[in-house]
Amino acid sequence: MSSSPLVVQAQPPANNPVRNGLPLSASKAMGKTVQLTLADVIKLVLQGNRDLKNATLDRIVQRQELKEAEGKFSPTITPSFSFGVTKSFNTNSETSIPTDNGSSSGTSNSSNSSGDNVENVVGTGSLGEQNSSTTFSRDVQVSANLLTRIGTQLTLTVNPLSTQKLELSIAQPLLRGAGRLVNEASVKNARFTEKQNILTLKQSVIDKLTETIAAYRTLIKTQEAVRIQSLALNSKQKQLGFTKILVEAGRKAKVELVETQKSLADTEQSLGAARNSFAQANSDLLKLIESNQPLNITVPQPDINALDNTVLPKIVRSPEDLVALAYQKRLDYQQAKIAIDTEKLNQRIARNNQLWNLDLQGNTSLGESSQASASLVLKKTFGDRSVKTEVLRRRIGVLKNENRLAQLTDNIRREVSDRLRDIDSSLMQLKTAQQTREFADRQLQVSQERFKRRGGQTTLFEIIQKQDDLVAAQNNELNTKIDYLNAITNLEKVVGLTLDTWKDLIAANQSLIQ
Repeated sequence: MSSSPLVVQAQPPANNPVRNGLPLSASKAMGKTVQLTLADVIKLVLQGNRDLKNATLDRIVQRQELKEAEGKFSPTITPSFSFGVTKSFNTNSETSIPTDNGSSSGTSNSSNSSGDNVENVVGTGSLGEQNSSTTFSRDVQVSANLLTRIGTQLTLTVNPLSTQKLELSIAQPLLRGAGRLVNEASVKNARFTEKQNILTLKQSVIDKLTETIAAYRTLIKTQEAVRIQSLALNSKQKQLGFTKILVEAGRKAKVELVETQKSLADTEQSLGAARNSFAQANSDLLKLIESNQPLNITVPQPDINALDNTVLPKIVRSPEDLVALAYQKRLDYQQAKIAIDTEKLNQRIARNNQLWNLDLQGNTSLGESSQASASLVLKKTFGDRSVKTEVLRRRIGVLKNENRLAQLTDNIRREVSDRLRDIDSSLMQLKTAQQTREFADRQLQVSQERFKRRGGQTTLFEIIQKQDDLVAAQNNELNTKIDYLNAITNLEKVVGLTLDTWKDLIAANQSLIQ
């Protein structure tokens, strides 16, 4: 397992015997039974969970969208090729030239005054009859466009078949739309969005990891509940056999046999409920793994034994350090700050849009006849309230995001305090549960010794009660220990250390964090 930055992992006590487990038959569900550690389950979730797969697929599109935005200032080249045919008809007799035999002759013209590459073919016919002409046109053109970071728009057009071989136009904003800040705003916004997308993906991984850890520990709870109930059932079955012998020997009344049978039936019922809970926990874990094969997952008994025999970790950081660390690590806190930066940038753009359009424009063409021109264009639309509305919207957006950040700052401090309180409470409950289990164990041993003595004061009903108390104490101890570990996991999430805790496993799936 990975080590949390919040705690010091304690080592198992030396010479502490490992508790023997009972083979589980917790579920009759079809499927292969596999033993998986927590690290194994996390690997499977990171690799197979479809929510995470879809999130990584979204990142492919998002990265391409960033490249598209960053290519705003790259030149674009557009080649264009065209060929056209125009058929026209004319009944004007003046287009015909009479000949001696009363017919008219056709003419052909392959040039025009503008120098366009056009060819006209005029048909011939009798005077007063309909004439037709066919016009062929072709064009080859290459245009290039470039937007600079200060807003200059350059357009270059090359047309080798035209009389104007080359044309160049330049437009430079001087007020609205001028400067690096305005023109680079869309690129900066795209980069802000990219940061938000990465943080959103990481948060999805954190949520899925936390959910997986909790589901796995629930599996431990239910699996151990089945084992403990199975041990209790086995013990009561032996107790029933021993009681029958005593009843037959006349040492015990038959009523005590009824009590033992009733207790045995109650334990069988509890075992059935425990098995059902185990099957449900297994199903919940399979939903996270999303395997295409039916599996019956069990926790390796040595891992459970290690959990029982290990002194639980303790928090080593002060509350102030944890709060300061949360402000650095929490992904939603980083997203809140990015949202403020985005709104402030959009606010400056909205203010720029209030300015007049003042553009310096220039055009030049080179060819059979060259020319150049320059102009200064001033323009503004009056009566359009959308510009002012946008300025107001962005200003309010900045204020709202600043309020959200302040609210989140307070919430983080409270959440850290709440999770620390949960840990203290869980630790106190765990110590009490351990003492209760030890006390119940000693009580059962004493009662059994008294029961075996001839003329002892302990009844069989009391032994059954002590056995039930021990089973409940064992389950409660395990549950409180799991609750304590879950409280530490929740604190890691609140502080923003989940990815650091499991960084070794996440390193094998880099697409989940970038």
